[in-house]
Amino acid sequence: AEIAEDHAGDAQTAFEWHQRILLEAPLDDQSTSEAERLAAALGNWEQLASSLTRVFETPREEAVAVSVGKRLARIYETEIGDTRRASEAHLYVLGVVPTDAECLEALDRIYSDHGASELLQEVLRRRAAATSDPRDVLELTFRRAAVLENDLGRVDEAVGVYLHLLDHLDAEHEESIAALANIFTEKQDWVRLLEVFERELKVALGDGGRADVLGRMARVADERLGDASRAVSLWREVLELRGEDAEALSALGDLHARSEQWAELVDTLDREASIAVDDDERVRIFSDLARIWRGKLGNEQQAVENWQRVLDVDPTSTDALFGLAEIQKVAGEHRDLADTLQRVAEVGGATLDDSVLEVVFMELGALYERTLEEPADAVDAYRKALDVNPSNFLAMDALQAIHSADGSWVDVVQVMERRVEAFDVVEDKVAGLLDIAEVWSSKQGEPDRGTSAFERVLGLDPRHALAFERLDELHRAAGRWENLVEVFITRTETAESSA
Repeated sequence: AEIAEDHAGDAQTAFEWHQRILLEAPLDDQSTSEAERLAAALGNWEQLASSLTRVFETPREEAVAVSVGKRLARIYETEIGDTRRASEAHLYVLGVVPTDAECLEALDRIYSDHGASELLQEVLRRRAAATSDPRDVLELTFRRAAVLENDLGRVDEAVGVYLHLLDHLDAEHEESIAALANIFTEKQDWVRLLEVFERELKVALGDGGRADVLGRMARVADERLGDASRAVSLWREVLELRGEDAEALSALGDLHARSEQWAELVDTLDREASIAVDDDERVRIFSDLARIWRGKLGNEQQAVENWQRVLDVDPTSTDALFGLAEIQKVAGEHRDLADTLQRVAEVGGATLDDSVLEVVFMELGALYERTLEEPADAVDAYRKALDVNPSNFLAMDALQAIHSADGSWVDVVQVMERRVEAFDVVEDKVAGLLDIAEVWSSKQGEPDRGTSAFERVLGLDPRHALAFERLDELHRAAGRWENLVEVFITRTETAESSA
């Protein structure tokens, strides 16, 4: 080979001589080195690979098979770029030495690079079985589980591998715990998810970490398994770790409400209120407390105290004022009730619907009129109800009754005028106007002040005989001859148009 290359300048012949030597002495270092140098120079790696393959045709010692197999795998992968045949060479070596770390690692790299997931998971299994380093075993086992889960979709097998890792390799392996949690969440296997959380609880860092895990466990127990009792217990553990925690208290409150544990609920709401930093949140909590104390526990005094707490935060809260009013009404605290309803009207004027305000004023009017016997305040309330709804005939009835009782006939007429304005039907308006004229005549003793009412009757019904007759009398008595002439002219024109 040396003569052919150095003296004859025939590199190809020298290359072939070195290959012949390798067939006889596969481990000869010089021929190995020279053969590879000449293969590179001639660009003929395929020929060298073919020659090395022929070494396997006759039985060889283990050391020879391993060395040549690895050399052949390296040439196929790095020089020829044929990873398939490189893999075959590695597998040949593994057929001789099943635990050869170098070949297993090479196959790991090749299969990873080419997405051969099925082959990769098997190689990872073999690598884990072949190594004695606990850290490597852990890493390789986790990688295999991830390939089974994410690349091959064999989730049940992956679960088995993750559990094996946690049970036999590292009970605190966070990545495996997280992977199992994701799997069981996707599968909606809530019982096993809680088991995973129990594992995570053992590795959680500090009180904050443990509280986070317990919170997730509580939500699963409540929302997925319907185990309210366990959820309550878990949230209480969260509170022991975090102190007065808003999330835990809110969740406990919901659980107590659903199970109708009212005493526990008010205790929890009080604790929520003590840490609330937002006024709206405090108002919500105090309002809930007031309703529960009264509606569920029958404690009026506690309800009043909590409605007052609402008003301390928001003096314009009509909800709190209505809550107080309801309690005062049942307790017969009429003066306090009147004061509360007045506050409702004052603070709710710009926010409450007209229909609500109308009811408030009507209730106030009735309270002043019938219970407190303060007709002046009753009149004020009824008038405000009438301002809100000009067609509130009940308010008109009440006002008219109060004014009639004390002989305030001018005020009676004012109410009757508003009634006429509210009527839609002509006949009702006419009747109302005649009633006004009657009050002026028989009650107030000033019949002439009914003139306007009769004139408006004729405006509505020009042929109304009674209105015509009364106007005739009133104008003659007052000497309003021009007005009387106009009445007769209008009457004549009406009669002619009718004819």
